[in-house]
Amino acid sequence: MRARPNRRPLRGIVAVAAALLLLATAAVPVAAAEPATVTVLALGDSLSQGRASCTTKADCPVNSWSTGSATAVRSIATRLQETAPSSTVRTANYSKSGSRIRAVAAMVTTAAAEGASPDVVTLMIGGNDLCHGDLYPAADGYTMTTAAAFSTSASSLLQQIGRTWPTATILLGSVPDVASEWAGLRGGPAEPVWVASKLCRTTRGVTDTGGVLTGAAQTASVAAAAQRTVQYDDALASACAAVGPRCVWDGGAFTATPLTPDIVSTLDWFHPNVRGQALIADVLWGPERVPAWAARFAAPAPTPFPTTPPEPTATSTPEPTVIPTSEPTATPTSEPTATPTSQPTVGPAPTGRPVPATTPTATAPAEPGTTSAPTPRPTPSASSPATPAPTPSATPTPTPVPTPTPSSTPAPSPTATTTPPATTTPPATTAPTATPPPSSTPTPTRTPTSTPTATMTPTRTPTSTPTPTRTPSATPTRAPSATPTPTPTPTPVRDTTAPVARITSPAAGSTVVGTVTLVAVSDPDTASLVFWTGRTRIGAAEQAADGSWTLTVSTAGFTKGSHPVTAKPVDRAGNTSTSAAVTVTVR
Repeated sequence: MRARPNRRPLRGIVAVAAALLLLATAAVPVAAAEPATVTVLALGDSLSQGRASCTTKADCPVNSWSTGSATAVRSIATRLQETAPSSTVRTANYSKSGSRIRAVAAMVTTAAAEGASPDVVTLMIGGNDLCHGDLYPAADGYTMTTAAAFSTSASSLLQQIGRTWPTATILLGSVPDVASEWAGLRGGPAEPVWVASKLCRTTRGVTDTGGVLTGAAQTASVAAAAQRTVQYDDALASACAAVGPRCVWDGGAFTATPLTPDIVSTLDWFHPNVRGQALIADVLWGPERVPAWAARFAAPAPTPFPTTPPEPTATSTPEPTVIPTSEPTATPTSEPTATPTSQPTVGPAPTGRPVPATTPTATAPAEPGTTSAPTPRPTPSASSPATPAPTPSATPTPTPVPTPTPSSTPAPSPTATTTPPATTTPPATTAPTATPPPSSTPTPTRTPTSTPTATMTPTRTPTSTPTPTRTPSATPTRAPSATPTPTPTPTPVRDTTAPVARITSPAAGSTVVGTVTLVAVSDPDTASLVFWTGRTRIGAAEQAADGSWTLTVSTAGFTKGSHPVTAKPVDRAGNTSTSAAVTVTVR
């Protein structure tokens, strides 16, 4: 009877092709994800425009503390780019020099109409409400926006920003301390410029027409300006809180930062120079390397890396996984028939066929005697016709992993490995060599026979085997992907401990006249300290070499009588507190 054509080789080729295809697929690189984009949008006045910070008195947004790109400034946008190097930071500056708070709403409307969709909105406003030369006297006689009008505008503006860009973080700065700026520039080349421009008239203690106030009138004017600064800050803080956690208020940190002459532009003697812009960026960013509000932009960076780890899986497991997978797929039903036939044929078929004998011999050593397992195919041996030895040539196919599986149907592939010892039956293979004992062939085969008895079952078993094989490969894949999760952890813990200050001079109950030097001590991380009497700001103190904070003032502007004096320190994290009051009597 004609021998059935050997289809084993074809199956082997299919398996190899499938394996190569799988490897090729695993090697295909995943396209790099599009870098995230972070947009910073600036609102406000000339401070955000970087006015007079270049070589002319004009706007110079490249030096803006908010959106500028100058390396000497390290703007908020620049710091965000440093924090999230894998992202692209874009900027849009809608601020306008000379603006008062009521004008900012129009900036928001314009930006929204032009399609702006910021992730961070910065706002610094209030300086012109205190100082603009075009302000007319209010009912109280002072040339400043009233506290009520400012509060209404602040509340409406912050709500508008929150509605327009519901997912954006709002970084809100406090009002600049123009009183400290004037104190440092007064009497120098800046004074005539301020007078000619009618800047900060109430702060300077002059009338709307520039007339110099004296005595109690001047003191009241200066105190009114200081109080108005506090009222503006209170209004901004309240409006920000109403928006929710997306609005980040600087806690009055910028107001508490003295504006010294070295950070003022010598072009107009009013706006911050490059150093001044850098100072504003420092204060608004805060002391942390990555402030809490900016942490969400830094987190995405590491994410891409965990996605790549699959590669190791593909490289390490391909061989084992591929063989089994392809084998079961191609062989599901036909495998059994072909596999066993090859081995059993060795014994019974052409008894005098030397080829079969050789094949078993080679098969046994190749991969633990398990190879012989397929040999015991009682069914095939029964039908001598199907026994054709030609199949042995395909013997290499049995060698593949599939065989181990049969020995222990499910996962016990290892069990199959133990069977090898029984594989020593190869010696029995010699029986086949002795053509006569075909019956003996079954004997050696017997040992495996028990396994093959469930020939059909084993055939299916290989299919499940690959599944476990794949499991290990998946394990490593998951492990790396989980590792990056901790990345967000670097969220810095914000310092919320307020500094503690104490007035050491003058002593409580002292009587002062003429000039008096106020002295206070505060915690080491104190960034600034201001002396107050009730709601009136006396002035910003300077830190002495010994670490204490001092301020020398004239009592001429204060009414005679008792005055409770307090010190308000602000640390580098923006935390503030008020010291115990020390009452002094002015005569």
